[in-house]
Amino acid sequence: MTERRRERAWSGELRWTVPHTAAAAWTAGGLLMAVLDPWLWDTLWVVTMALWLLYAILGGAVMLACLWAGAWRGFTRSRVTAAIAMIIGALLVSQTSGEIRRAAHGWRFQARFRRMAPRYERIVKELATEPKVPERGSSGGVNFDVDAGPPRRIAFPQPGGIIDNWEGVIYDPSGGLERAIPPRDRVPGGFSLPDDLVGIFGGTLLSCTAVRDRFYRCWFT
Repeated sequence: MTERRRERAWSGELRWTVPHTAAAAWTAGGLLMAVLDPWLWDTLWVVTMALWLLYAILGGAVMLACLWAGAWRGFTRSRVTAAIAMIIGALLVSQTSGEIRRAAHGWRFQARFRRMAPRYERIVKELATEPKVPERGSSGGVNFDVDAGPPRRIAFPQPGGIIDNWEGVIYDPSGGLERAIPPRDRVPGGFSLPDDLVGIFGGTLLSCTAVRDRFYRCWFT
């Protein structure tokens, strides 16, 4: 049996190869998935996590293929640079995808809020004149929850919640939810909710951000 000839380390012409293309496509795909993350969650829901896992496995397979080719045939210029490109791509995706996803979800939320705000405001006005309102209801295809308070707060659940973890647009006429907005310089675990905000809407309020006109974006578990 003829032994496969190994090429000398860092030998050969530096050229663009299939592994380079795979590394570039994998990196671009990860950044694109980060941008599209809110739309993926709206469409695929928890399957999105499986999609990210598949993406990570694919990246590992490409990296192993680069290393295997180098170990079997020799670490030529092209094979080494392909492996380096894969490492740089993995660092780029891992370091930026979180911020990109958060920004994309923010854009998605703002676009949805601008579209839904007239309906939310109409429901708020309708319920303001009612002496008693149900804990849950629907009007014009928009679901809402009510925390009787006082003050009477109205929650409009947003898509994408998992089990008892959910996000909602909350209308708070008192503006008391301002106190649930964590300070920017807070120490992890060092921020606690005021007593009167514990247990609203039957869950644990994690944090809020102000949207506009007594509307807040809040997260519950």
